[in-house]
Amino acid sequence: MMMALYGVKARIKNFFEKNDRWIRPLMHVILASTIYFMLITEYPYRTEVAKYAVPMILLLAVVGAFFPIGVSAFFATVLIFMEISKVSYIAAAGAGLIVLIYLLLLGRFSSYQSVVIIAMIALWKWNVIGAVPLIAGLMFAPTMIPACAMGVVFHYILESFEDYYQYSQGIVDQENTLQGLQHLFQYIMGKKEIYVYAIAISLTLLVTYVIRKMKFSYSSYVGISVGAVIYALSVIELGNLFKVENIHLGTVTSGTLIGLCIAIVVQFFRFSLDYHRARRLQFEDDDYYYYVDAIPKLKISKGEKQVTHLK
Repeated sequence: MMMALYGVKARIKNFFEKNDRWIRPLMHVILASTIYFMLITEYPYRTEVAKYAVPMILLLAVVGAFFPIGVSAFFATVLIFMEISKVSYIAAAGAGLIVLIYLLLLGRFSSYQSVVIIAMIALWKWNVIGAVPLIAGLMFAPTMIPACAMGVVFHYILESFEDYYQYSQGIVDQENTLQGLQHLFQYIMGKKEIYVYAIAISLTLLVTYVIRKMKFSYSSYVGISVGAVIYALSVIELGNLFKVENIHLGTVTSGTLIGLCIAIVVQFFRFSLDYHRARRLQFEDDDYYYYVDAIPKLKISKGEKQVTHLK
């Protein structure tokens, strides 16, 4: 069964390598368009944006495909602030200031931080945010923890705008009042879920990363499995500790399992090692002894063709 899966992976990898010139931009466009659409439908405050949503989304996605992925994350951020500024310009400026302070203080540690933040915001609706710290622990370092925590904060900032939008329907000129900014900070300070998810996601990323770096067979798969358990237990136990009522065992468990499956698929296609042919090498020079663990990449050889001659 596993060899069949490795064979499928090898064929997919070969196809991607042969057609990388057009597949990579196409996937970039599809992924960016999907995220932009999810954000616009999740925060539909501007009717003029919804009217021209499809051509605008396609234009931004195509333009972003010719630049690094951080540009697409920037476009997503612009779309978000376009929407929430309709609710309150002043509160949107306050949210922008929070994001700017974060980027100035911590944004320099990794160019993928903005991507992680946008991914958390987009995936929160589908209850699969547990996949983000698992994949971040596989692919990045603990320097990505602030980005995950900021993704939690940014999600609840946007949730505060949704709450204020429903509350302020009867207020005249509600976009320009200070009440929106006051509501933003009161909402954020009163949300105990921020502490729950920020701590749980940080622990998950750290545990996944530490186990993934250990020197034993299948450490990456063990890391994401243990990380998934840590995430689920942390959310549930911290929810009980902070007395958060809207955290449910079934929802957390199902979301964690889906996130674990996504992380396993990512790891499977990202990297495969043949631990059965692992070798430990030792050599020395005039100053040092060197000990090296050599683990070959798993490769699937093409089967030999058999030709039958009919007489």
